[in-house]
Amino acid sequence: MYEIGSNGFESRVLATPPNAGDAHEDAYNAPVARDQAIDGGNVNDGGNDGGGDPASDTKVVYLELEAITGPVSPPGNLAVLPTGVTHQNVPVEMILGRLNVDDIEQRYWVSVTLPIDKYIDFNIPADFTVTFPNNANTGAEPVFDAIRVVVP
Repeated sequence: MYEIGSNGFESRVLATPPNAGDAHEDAYNAPVARDQAIDGGNVNDGGNDGGGDPASDTKVVYLELEAITGPVSPPGNLAVLPTGVTHQNVPVEMILGRLNVDDIEQRYWVSVTLPIDKYIDFNIPADFTVTFPNNANTGAEPVFDAIRVVVP
């Protein structure tokens, strides 16, 4: 951070983080607080970056769906997101997208966030249920159980 002089140029380096009572303390703390509200303020906190800091309140979980085709398969259009994802009948925090463990769009994968303290039994991936919007071919919402769960 720099103090900007009346000429519009940097006039001196400011301490970051500021010392308590420094004139720029509020200017520094405001974006830091906003960042923490958005993503926990830590680049390795389990947000979209796939990290996993125990101090975070969520973690990313990747769900693999069965690779089937036809009218009862996951939609081929990757822009069609699930309308719901549950773990043990409890909705997940957020559906991030149709992403595999490398964060690449993929038809048979869904990435979601769960509370960091949520217990996951990896021996029972079917505890995750993924529901997509109504299928034009069948008129029903396709529902799939995960066949594999990956937590990086």
